[in-house]
Amino acid sequence: MHTTRTARRRGIGVAIAIVAAIGLAGCAGESSADTAESSELPFTTVTPGKLTVAPYGSSPPAIIQGDDKLGGLLGELLTGFAEHYGLELETFETDFTGALAATQQGRADVTPFIYHTEERATTVYYTSSIFQLPAAAITHEDFDYTGPESLQNVRVGAVVGQVWAPYLTEALGDGAVLFQSAAEAGTALVNGQIDAYVNSALQMFNQPLAGRDDLVAHLLDEGDFGMPSTVITNIAYNVVPCDNPEIAAAMNDYLQSLEDSGEWTKINEEVGFSEEFQLHEFTVPEQGCGK
Repeated sequence: MHTTRTARRRGIGVAIAIVAAIGLAGCAGESSADTAESSELPFTTVTPGKLTVAPYGSSPPAIIQGDDKLGGLLGELLTGFAEHYGLELETFETDFTGALAATQQGRADVTPFIYHTEERATTVYYTSSIFQLPAAAITHEDFDYTGPESLQNVRVGAVVGQVWAPYLTEALGDGAVLFQSAAEAGTALVNGQIDAYVNSALQMFNQPLAGRDDLVAHLLDEGDFGMPSTVITNIAYNVVPCDNPEIAAAMNDYLQSLEDSGEWTKINEEVGFSEEFQLHEFTVPEQGCGK
């Protein structure tokens, strides 16, 4: 795996290749706060006694999906949250669109790893920020990438519903090719069906792109494809149903308790999350439910 000079300068080439092996080895431990009794829950859940999570696949080290188990940074956070409140963690497998729909429709309590958009904020309620990721255009090493202009009149992939898709569609027209999942888009890039793939630089550490020396991640700059800075540097959140802001508040409090106790830094290090991706001051984006 290669990165451009800019990517190397920003520290994207971090040693996280082992996270898939260790991410599901253990679950998040108790925080410094005592475990809450389920009868004292300050929020409701879709199924009493359970925390129903709708992830849309694995993306190490951010999240690793298993059978009713979650690893990676978000997996540790959500597993610890469920344990803190005496809840059983339950997951179901779906794609990005299905995961968001499950939470929007109240069939899931939370969908992890979601970026903020004004439109999306009208359909789900956001937790506080969890980590940050730079966006990149990923190409084969032999592709002559000189900036967004070099992606005119070629095929550029993105995942439907993710924040980059509408900008690419607007800037590239028919050259933008949308896929249902990151795995599908990555496979298309590897197989030469598309010439570039726009997503977070984290995708370089996920299959089918992980470990490939013939791929390069070119970090995007503000204004590329008309993208604002909020899309170029992406802040990751979890989202919950609009009618359950109480569970978001509880998740925010739990995350802050991990930070205050020093556990959050420890969890980031254990899952292999680079300092460049970490957040230790948490903010809540503008909410749009009911607008």
